[in-house]
Amino acid sequence: MREFREKDHTYWVDGKQYVGVNELLESEGLTQDLARFIPAEKLAYCCAKGKAGHKIAQLICKGTLDEKTIDSRLSHQTAEIKRFMADFEVIPAYTEKVLWDDNKRFAGTSDLPACKTNKGLAIVDFGFGQTKHHLHLHAYKLLVKAALDVDIETLIDVQFPEEGRYKVKVYKPEKKIEILIMSALMLYNFKARRM
Repeated sequence: MREFREKDHTYWVDGKQYVGVNELLESEGLTQDLARFIPAEKLAYCCAKGKAGHKIAQLICKGTLDEKTIDSRLSHQTAEIKRFMADFEVIPAYTEKVLWDDNKRFAGTSDLPACKTNKGLAIVDFGFGQTKHHLHLHAYKLLVKAALDVDIETLIDVQFPEEGRYKVKVYKPEKKIEILIMSALMLYNFKARRM
């Protein structure tokens, strides 16, 4: 039985925990744990804003967003999400999809995996103040291949600031970064005695 525990953002299959993307990258020193550098109050605010922004993006993708329910503080970001979707001609296949790799005991939740865009078949990651690294996108690419058997052409990181236009970084997948992620995963599993 598969289970994603949203409260602590952990992934479980038949009582065994799988490592998540963020946990893997932080534990192997490829990204930093923001809680060590950002005051707790600000981090909590950013997390709440990010959660709301992701929900809005998910509802926009599904075509079920009720504009009257949006907090006025998020109206600018809502408009920018719509602008991004139109500019990049995004056609989502999935939203907030939990992806599993049973061979590597690895999992993650991708904002928009395997969506059609004018940049090719892409993974899109939304940010609302918490910048992620392209390593996250490469990790999701590996999960999309394992879970959906889809080859991704483009990795898109889009940030929605509280003011101003959205900001986008577009990456092409790099084999050397995939090897880095795979090496980190092997090391993590070895240290956890899961190999």
